[in-house]
Amino acid sequence: AETSAKLHALSVAVYKEHPEIIETLVKQSPDFVEKGLQAFKVMWTVGLRCMAAYLEDKPDFREYWEFIKTAEENDNLWNIFQEMEKKNHQLNALIQADPWCTNMMFKHNALGEATDVKIFDFQSLKYTTPVREFVTFIWSSVKLEVRQSKLDDLYHLYCDSLNGYLEEFECTEKIAFEDFKAEILSFSPLVVFMVCCVLPFSLVDGAIELATYLTEETLKVPIKESPAYLTYQGKAFEKIYPQILDQIVKEGVFDYLRVKMDQLKSK
Repeated sequence: AETSAKLHALSVAVYKEHPEIIETLVKQSPDFVEKGLQAFKVMWTVGLRCMAAYLEDKPDFREYWEFIKTAEENDNLWNIFQEMEKKNHQLNALIQADPWCTNMMFKHNALGEATDVKIFDFQSLKYTTPVREFVTFIWSSVKLEVRQSKLDDLYHLYCDSLNGYLEEFECTEKIAFEDFKAEILSFSPLVVFMVCCVLPFSLVDGAIELATYLTEETLKVPIKESPAYLTYQGKAFEKIYPQILDQIVKEGVFDYLRVKMDQLKSK
C-alpha cells in the first residue's frame, strides 16, 4: 500500500510539471480501446453467467443470485460500470489497471513470509483515480483474513501514505478518508467484476485458459458445460468463495448497486 501510494503521488507531481510524459504512457489507439472493451464485455457476461449458475442452488445467497441473474440478463449493471469509468474524480494518478497476483513477483524471507513485491506487467496503464487500482488489487489478490478484518487498516495505511507523499512532493492535493471510502464504494461494479471474473482464476486448482472467458463461443453453450465454469469448481474455490461473497455483502456492494439499479429504472 505504501509503495503504491508513493508511485501514485509521484505521478501526480510529474503530471503537474510534465503532463506529456504521463499522456504518452497512457495513450492508446481507438481501435485497441474498442477491441479491449469488446473483450471486456464478453468476459463480464461470462463471469456473471458463471456466478449466477454457481449461486442458483445456494439458499443462503438467494437474494444475491436474483441480483446477479438480473444483471446477467440485461445491460443495467454494465451501464453502471460504464458510468463509473467516465466519472470525474477528485484525484487522478498513473495506475496499473491490472494489478493482480499473476502480474506480481514476491520476495520472501526464510520463514516464507512476503517481504517485498514488484509489479512487472505495465501493459495496461491509466491516468485516473488510484482507487481503481486499489479496488482491483483488494478483490483479486489480498488474503481472505485481510478482507475480513483488516480492510479499514489497509484503507487508512494507503490514504495516510498517499497524503504524506503528496505533501513530500509539494503537491497541494489531499484526499480525506471519508471521501476515499465513498469513492471505494462507488467502484462496486468493479468489485462485482473482480469477484465473478478474476478472483476465480486465483482460486482454481489447476491451469485454466483465460481465452475461455474472452470468446463469444463460450456464450453459445450452457454455462456449466463451458470451460469457463471450471474456475467455479475445486477445493480452494468451494472453501473460500462463499466467504468472499459474505465480505462483499458486508462492505455494502450489493446495497449500493441496488440503489443505482433503482435509479436507472426511474429514469
